[in-house]
Amino acid sequence: MLNVIDNALTVSSPNFIPYLKKQGPYTTIIKSASYLMHNDNVKFTKIRAAIMETTNYLVQDDSGVLSATSSPGLGSSRSTATMTGR
Repeated sequence: MLNVIDNALTVSSPNFIPYLKKQGPYTTIIKSASYLMHNDNVKFTKIRAAIMETTNYLVQDDSGVLSATSSPGLGSSRSTATMTGR
């Protein structure tokens, strides 16, 4: 499994971000990121930047990338739904 914390990417997988950028552009799905990419002081800034540089379409819940940090070319759309139990 790939560890995408900034330091781990630099030390263990230094070729991953360049590879990711070379292979794009992508459609990206971020599911349950637990708000890890919301803060610039947290350890997920490199993967967030790489995603935003190589993504044409981004699908995520509210715990993904803040719209303030997203790429201007992505545009904006918001959809909400309420799930109820049986």
